[in-house]
Amino acid sequence: MRRSVLTRADDGCPSAALLDEIGRCTDATKQAYTDRVLVIVDDIAARLAPDDPRSARVKTLSVFAMMVVTLQLSRALADQQLADQVLEEGIQNSRAVGR
Repeated sequence: MRRSVLTRADDGCPSAALLDEIGRCTDATKQAYTDRVLVIVDDIAARLAPDDPRSARVKTLSVFAMMVVTLQLSRALADQQLADQVLEEGIQNSRAVGR
């Protein structure tokens, strides 16, 4: 299995790296994070449900959350083969939920 660049801590998803810190920040910081995440989520939702993007918002947020946690867990595992398997399974699960 090829090692994804997204599992390196210095590349990839800032949410996977910073969510625990953002959770302890001020309301203004949380609002700024929320605003930016919703831009991404709403763009994806518009592609999933072009006639009613708002109907796909929560599902899209859930898939986004699953992807972030999968990435965090993969980065944290010492066993490289297991980390790759977790990442690959998370990718497949995200694709299945997004259908």
